[in-house]
Amino acid sequence: MMKRMAAVVVLAIFAQLAALSPASAQSSMANFAQAAFAAADQNGDGVVDEAEFAADAITGFVALDKNGNGLVEPGEVAQGDLAGLAVKDIDGDGNLSFEELTEIKLAQFEQADTNDDGVLTIDETVAHDLNQ
Repeated sequence: MMKRMAAVVVLAIFAQLAALSPASAQSSMANFAQAAFAAADQNGDGVVDEAEFAADAITGFVALDKNGNGLVEPGEVAQGDLAGLAVKDIDGDGNLSFEELTEIKLAQFEQADTNDDGVLTIDETVAHDLNQ
């Protein structure tokens, strides 16, 4: 329950970033990345491995899938997040499936892991998020 609540809070923070000035948005994005990293680092060892990253993605997906049908549908996300949903919708059916999320998240993990050691540091995470 706490992980679900944390995921919802992190998603709400992300939605508010769109209204900020570019400088404020960059600073807030770094803060968001740090909060998201802390939530994902389940064992508190200062790095996020693939298992922790996957668990965090599952928690986020479950929080977004309000009707529990295994799809994040347009009615389950804020109006301002519809464009982001469409970009992630690989098969173009208007929904985000868990498989699509998994593919996207794995690619994000690989992109962020700049030293290819199989774990993400806070620095890698912040740098990746600021470049998105």
